[in-house]
Amino acid sequence: ADDLAGPPDAAGPAPAAAPDVAPPPDDVAPAPLAPPDLAPPPDGVAPARDHRPVIVTSAARRAAAAARAPLDAPAPGLRRALLELAAENPLAAAGLIAGLVPAQGAVLAEPLSYDLTVRGHGTFAVTIGHGGTEVQRLTKRRPRKQAAFHLAGEPHVLAQLLTGDRKRLGRFKPSARITGRRRRARPPLKALAESTLSLAEAVKAGARLEPAQVYAALPYAVAPEWTKGHVFTVAQEIRELGSRAWYITARDGVRLSVVEHTTGAAADATVTMSRAAFDRLLQGEPPAPGDLPVVRGDREAVATLKRWTDRARG
Repeated sequence: ADDLAGPPDAAGPAPAAAPDVAPPPDDVAPAPLAPPDLAPPPDGVAPARDHRPVIVTSAARRAAAAARAPLDAPAPGLRRALLELAAENPLAAAGLIAGLVPAQGAVLAEPLSYDLTVRGHGTFAVTIGHGGTEVQRLTKRRPRKQAAFHLAGEPHVLAQLLTGDRKRLGRFKPSARITGRRRRARPPLKALAESTLSLAEAVKAGARLEPAQVYAALPYAVAPEWTKGHVFTVAQEIRELGSRAWYITARDGVRLSVVEHTTGAAADATVTMSRAAFDRLLQGEPPAPGDLPVVRGDREAVATLKRWTDRARG
């Protein structure tokens, strides 16, 4: 999925900030949250909903005590996150698979040109050379003289192939299908299935991921065990996307919940950043000077979410 919370800074996504919360560490940037006095949504926009969980005093105390507890459970990793997302949300996984394709050049050593159809999302010409990877959307697949093979399949089947969970084509239904030079497809598929590329490494290698794809995958990239003792909601806003926001909720030991909604819904904290800062954080790089994310609300919740996303990103 992918430093999604953003590091906290001097400027001020989940439950409202308590007045006695300690300030975040210097190297953590605040996550944006909707301030309580935001103007009502414009006409025609549904009223903002409160995405925060109900918090009782004991839960809040546990969250504060566990804020910096060791993350003992291993990170699920990009491969496992992709598999689980594809099983539960094929549409979101289709976009994630297509967005990760440009990173294949970091895994495949030999030049290759092939066509990929992610059913429900589109067909792409993928050309891998020593200068990098070029991906172009197609209206129909190319002739065999131009493409070594054509791989087509449902998102969850392609996810299984790309992560090594499915060893053979056509063995189960629904299946993926390869036409053209099938033998030419085996080495690259094997190399991709054995890859240990992290999300940060994939983005550095050229993966182009939209915020919606990253936030859809986030619940599967954060181990539920990490959230024990934490109950909060953090809203994530990206300036260039206007009124869209993602509300990330931790609920004490269960999988994170992410809801996309208009900005201004109740949350404990809100992190607002530029798209450039978002892309840099995905790569594991700090925001550029003068482009720090802005955090309002519960900075402890933001710092905790940042720890999780740092670990999940790899």
